[in-house]
Amino acid sequence: MELVLVATALALVACIVGVRAAMKARDEATRLRRFTQDQEGRHERRVRALEAALEEAARRADKVEADLRSRSDFLLDLSREMRGPLNAVAGFADLMQLNEASEPLTHRQHQAVERIREASARLTAVAEQALALAEIEAGRGAVVIERVDPLLLARQACEALRPQAQAAGVELHEPPPAAGLAALADRDRLRQALTLLAEAALRRTPRGGRVVVEIQAIASELALVVRDGGGDATPPSFGRSSRTQADVDTGGVAVARGLVEAMNGRLEIEHREGEGTVFALRLPAPSRGAARSSADLAQATLLYVADNSSDIALMRHLAPALGGLHLHVAETGEEGLVLARDLQPDVVLVDLDQSGFDGPAFKARLAQDALTRRLPVIALSARASAADARRGREAGFAAYLTKPLRISALVEVLSQALDSAQSSSPDQTRARRGAA
Repeated sequence: MELVLVATALALVACIVGVRAAMKARDEATRLRRFTQDQEGRHERRVRALEAALEEAARRADKVEADLRSRSDFLLDLSREMRGPLNAVAGFADLMQLNEASEPLTHRQHQAVERIREASARLTAVAEQALALAEIEAGRGAVVIERVDPLLLARQACEALRPQAQAAGVELHEPPPAAGLAALADRDRLRQALTLLAEAALRRTPRGGRVVVEIQAIASELALVVRDGGGDATPPSFGRSSRTQADVDTGGVAVARGLVEAMNGRLEIEHREGEGTVFALRLPAPSRGAARSSADLAQATLLYVADNSSDIALMRHLAPALGGLHLHVAETGEEGLVLARDLQPDVVLVDLDQSGFDGPAFKARLAQDALTRRLPVIALSARASAADARRGREAGFAAYLTKPLRISALVEVLSQALDSAQSSSPDQTRARRGAA
């Protein structure tokens, strides 16, 4: 009997222990489930907060991108709108200087023309800077290698730094006039590199010193040289390397080196003890074989398709200055197509900025006609971005000129077009010129 009672007691104890353990396990499971639910709730709230933050960041990024796009579009429009009037201002100023031999200017008139040229150059630089900034912000900062006038760019860089040089008490000497200088480079990047190097030279030159900018034609290269402080008149020798602590690329010099190398050029630095530092910006020079004077265009016939009265007046005044170029003007695209068939001109120059005018479609219609498909067609536009120039080349234009129109650039592309047409079909070219 006692054994039965003991067994019963043990069974009751075990049952009680089991019930307590089960209850404790249930409480622990409930606590763990609540803890899990609480953590899941916190996780969900964090996820929702992160998603909301990401959505807000995306909205802000879209707004910033839209603002940048709007500013880039504004800068592009600003550059384009400035180039149109500048085409007439700079063109007529260049024309007055070009005709100075036959129509002499008084001393005051000559000074006035120089001031006009300087002002138009500065405004053109502003237009090009706006274009470059717009392309950089839009991620379209492509390098455009073309034939450029290094003397003009060097003078523009010096002119922009003139107030800084005067404030520092340093003489800034720009390169003297010279004929036949040309380089293959990106116009904007070359001017920017020259400005950075001249700024570095000004900073290194003590008050009362001078900075000299000069241009040297060396074999198939062109060297734009910036000399600081020392004022030594002996041309530096760039064949050897003389690197010291002064040659270390810092600040603007490092940026200038990158700009030069992007244009297939190189920047050489030479330090002369007691004389200063010489920066030599070397660029390839274009072949001189294709160069001609404006007098060589005397027998050529040019068809100019444009509707702007100022631009047409400029071209009518320019034609006699180019050796008596035979000029015909069409003020609409349809009239241009008819005249191209009837005249068979040597070159067609098309202003792409005409209202309601489709330049690529005009070029395509010329290409579809057997009588006009071989005519070289040159585009002229105030749209001066790298993308615009690329689209012009893709449309089949022989060259893409930008406003304000430089007379030297016009003479060059006309010469190249005439050379190309004459080499491809000399008999037909001579027949057209004889008929003209």
